[in-house]
Amino acid sequence: MKLSKLIFNPFERIAGYEALLIGVVGIALNSLLGYLSKMHSLGILHFGPASNQEFWVFATENIIIWLVPAIIFYIAGLLFTKSHIRIVDVLGTTAFAKLPLILMCILWFTPPLQQLVSIDPNATPDAMKASVDDINMIAMGAVSILSIAFFAWSYIWLYNAMKVSCNLKGLKGALVYIFAIIGGDILTVWIISYIK
Repeated sequence: MKLSKLIFNPFERIAGYEALLIGVVGIALNSLLGYLSKMHSLGILHFGPASNQEFWVFATENIIIWLVPAIIFYIAGLLFTKSHIRIVDVLGTTAFAKLPLILMCILWFTPPLQQLVSIDPNATPDAMKASVDDINMIAMGAVSILSIAFFAWSYIWLYNAMKVSCNLKGLKGALVYIFAIIGGDILTVWIISYIK
């Protein structure tokens, strides 16, 4: 397998129970890293601090942002293709697609992001401004660019996970993917708002 295919679409080689096992371990690791860094997954497209710092909250958030798009993909695959869709392939590939987020989670331990997370949301505006002024904005910019790159990589994998496991391609696949990400983000933010 070419390196470029391995980097951008590993699902021609891995799926099913193997992808599911590796993906679930990755989701558990993301949950642990979020817990240790105090950075929450607030939706499919949202990350940041929140008040509840119990481990179960971080684990539940990561499970929700995995299952919502997986379920949307599975239903769309059943509705829009004649292919035989296996739920284990959809769950496995979508879980595996979260692996690049581990690299993003590691960046949450960098000083600029830890300073950002440590700002008291109940502080006065002047105290919050002083806390933000203490953050090295050049370092914050560099960390943010790397975070966006890892985030984008994960969502490229998520698209390919849908394409391979649900046989959704072309315009139909693109529309399902956009709906799953945008609609799924709205849904996950709403669900997670009840647990944070």
